[in-house]
Amino acid sequence: MSSVSINFLSEKDLPYYLHEQVETLHRVKLIEDDLLCIALVGNHLLASCLCRHHRAHEYTIALDVLPAHAQTQLGEVVLIRGLEQLTERAVNHITVYPTPKQKALFNTLGFITRDVVQNDQSMNDVEPTLAMHLIEPAKAIRAYRERCAINTRVESRNHNEQIARQLSKDANGNLTFEDESTFLTAHRHLLMNSDRRVWILAESLENPIFCDRIITQQLQNIALAGRQAEIRILVKNDRRQTFGRNQIIALAQKLSSFIQIRTYKNVSYNVKQWVSIIDYDKCISRGIEHGFHGTAYAKNPLFNERMRHQFEDLWQQAQPSIEARRLAI
Repeated sequence: MSSVSINFLSEKDLPYYLHEQVETLHRVKLIEDDLLCIALVGNHLLASCLCRHHRAHEYTIALDVLPAHAQTQLGEVVLIRGLEQLTERAVNHITVYPTPKQKALFNTLGFITRDVVQNDQSMNDVEPTLAMHLIEPAKAIRAYRERCAINTRVESRNHNEQIARQLSKDANGNLTFEDESTFLTAHRHLLMNSDRRVWILAESLENPIFCDRIITQQLQNIALAGRQAEIRILVKNDRRQTFGRNQIIALAQKLSSFIQIRTYKNVSYNVKQWVSIIDYDKCISRGIEHGFHGTAYAKNPLFNERMRHQFEDLWQQAQPSIEARRLAI
């Protein structure tokens, strides 16, 4: 699936194949000084925030989204990006003539409502019934970002607590996950009470497990907790695709007596799933072709034992990682 790109550009820089799409979406003819923040998939327009200079440091904006995406947050993302660009241009007064459905969004951003006066005029042919104004948009954007950060922290905490309850609610304590966030949170929860053994079989050293600050700190705590600590990391590909410091490599170099990294390539064993084996009863498993879809087991010693035997067979055929021997950048 193609990804959505967000672009901010002037009317004169708008590609010809988008010009007609923008005018159709906004139901207005573009003029030379117009600024646009647009959301695209390939060459197809999904949403647009049109910014038109009014006078001095004032702009009038219009937000339109294709009906198929009207119930998503795409319009909000485009609007925020557009407002941020206007603040960089020292704009201190923004006017919008929203539809009734858009009013709540603009209220959230700090726009205030006033009665439409006789000389009010929206950018298209629709007679405006509501005018909203934003004064000092830079302050409004900062407040919006702060609220988003708080909401994200609250949602993350609630999400973590929900996963913890799911893994602790009964003797089995199984959790099915379908996304990277839950996959990482399950690791954090199960590693929290680990005291000795962690074996991880993954596709590469750039797996999110090894890039997560909390998880790498937990691995370090386990390694330093006792002489019998054993952390094995087995990857199919130990070549790095990104530059910069790799947390797990740096940790393995610092604690080489406790953390080993190996790579397997031409081995007889047919790997069917990626696993994280924790102590003797916990395990996290996901299908090799299923991304971040899998199951976390808080207490399943039989499955853990079966995974340990398979991991051990592959470990014995693997070679020490050359990448892990190099100095961390």
